[in-house]
Amino acid sequence: MHASVDFIPRRPVHDRVTVGPPSGRVPGVEIVQSNNEPGSSYQVRIRGVRSLSAIYRDHPYELHMDGYCHSISYEPSESRTGMYGSNGAALALIGKSAPTKPEPDLFCMALLARFEGYRPRFSELIGGPGEMLTWAILKAHTENRAGTVRLRSADPRDVPLVNFSYFEEGSDAAAEDLAAVVAGVRFVRSLTAPLIASGLIAEEIAPGPAVASDAQIADYVRNTAWGHHASGTCAIGADGDAAAVLDSAFRVRGTQRLRVVDASVFPRIPGFFIASAVYMAAEKAADAILDQARATAHERAQTTPS
Repeated sequence: MHASVDFIPRRPVHDRVTVGPPSGRVPGVEIVQSNNEPGSSYQVRIRGVRSLSAIYRDHPYELHMDGYCHSISYEPSESRTGMYGSNGAALALIGKSAPTKPEPDLFCMALLARFEGYRPRFSELIGGPGEMLTWAILKAHTENRAGTVRLRSADPRDVPLVNFSYFEEGSDAAAEDLAAVVAGVRFVRSLTAPLIASGLIAEEIAPGPAVASDAQIADYVRNTAWGHHASGTCAIGADGDAAAVLDSAFRVRGTQRLRVVDASVFPRIPGFFIASAVYMAAEKAADAILDQARATAHERAQTTPS
């Protein structure tokens, strides 16, 4: 799960990336608006998924995207050490929410944008006016395991019913997850307090200085926490494990010719970010499928009359 703390820096980010009009069509992208004049704005839609605004400027470089071929220009800061020379995160820290934790459970990442989670039109906040700094606080190794994914109906086109069952709604009776995120908010505030005092940061806008006590911060976290790394709803396990949906070859128990290969296969959330763990599971599943195919082919060869 994640929570965010937003600030307004006083110093702007001087790098700027601008994209020009398409120079050639490639399938998958639709031009929404374009007048091809320097300094004018236009929009492109990549694979019909989202719209991106950009500014066309003189003397562009060419950028080949999976869609149209665009021109692009990059205006770095004089020192060429700006954020567009990075991976987008100004700073990232890993730590423990409490000294008693056996391993780090907080990942705190500073982003030069207003980012409050993935939701409809979230990109408008990121690309909106003003200079913003967001501390995104990720709680790993959560104690709560009460979230559910259920079928909405017998229609496979219906989206499933997903309930994260955060905090008091879940199975973390000691409220350790909530306390950890509160500790994360206090930690990133301790990092930015000197910057506010020196004038490098103008103000904290979310949750704001009025939210000061642990109880107030906890309410803020309950109301704003979000997550997109859900996993573990279709776990692999031993034959005697009643909670194990899958066997070691990713086959769904009680069915034929059905496997699950995604983030749901883990019995517990694997660390902070799950992408690399999903890649590893996919590699193992591919091996399992190929091994079965080879075994089946061998059996058929043995039983086919020569």
